[in-house]
Amino acid sequence: MKYIISLVLIVLIVIFGFWLITSKKQPQFKPTEISTAEKPLQVLFLELTEINRDTFKNKLFVAEFETIITPFYLREGRLAIDKEAVQAIKEKRDLKKYRLFVDKPGLDIEKEAKLFLIYNQRYEGIGRNMSFTEYYIFNVLPAKISVFGFNSQVTEMRLAPDESIGKTFDIRILPGGELIITQVAQEDAEISFAGKKSVVSAKKEELLARDSKKILVSQEFFAPVPKGKITEDDIKIETAEFGEIEFSTDLKVINHGLCQLEIR
Repeated sequence: MKYIISLVLIVLIVIFGFWLITSKKQPQFKPTEISTAEKPLQVLFLELTEINRDTFKNKLFVAEFETIITPFYLREGRLAIDKEAVQAIKEKRDLKKYRLFVDKPGLDIEKEAKLFLIYNQRYEGIGRNMSFTEYYIFNVLPAKISVFGFNSQVTEMRLAPDESIGKTFDIRILPGGELIITQVAQEDAEISFAGKKSVVSAKKEELLARDSKKILVSQEFFAPVPKGKITEDDIKIETAEFGEIEFSTDLKVINHGLCQLEIR
């Protein structure tokens, strides 16, 4: 009998001890909060390309290319931007070496940029062959840039002896005026130019302008002078006639859509 009572007491003590342990407030485990860093900024990226052609018979001019540092470019689907250019913008330094324009001095690229734009000006004719690129970063939309316009009344270009044949690079058959860019959807852009509006979706290309014009081109130059004493009558001007040249220009846009910035 004593044995049974002892056994019952032991069982009761064990049960009571287990109750004391389990009745204590268990610590509340919360899932670990993973801090989320700011999402990398995504910006709209457009590329305008102006292509100029001509029907000269020979190459006229060897252009001297200005060496610049490319401030940004597309790399594996991301928009890579030069870290020194980012710093130069923040510090409001001269951006000529990048041929870069920003609409807000001191712009914080990583937080405030909304639109990146490249303007390619290409000459792919027989007489003129050159390329020239400008870069833009905008904080405010709609964004505006000025596009060169050619006087449609011009039918002849006669270059004086002191004028370079390089002046023919000014012949770009465009209507000119403001080109306005508006972001109308997350990745769509509306382009307004020369009285026409175009909505360009991401990864799409659109022709904005196309025109051509025939222009008479000639170049005056001083004729060789005879040896010995030179008189006023010896100074003569001759003319090289290039004839009627057809000039044409296309202006197109490519919308690369939203691109993640990558400072390199």
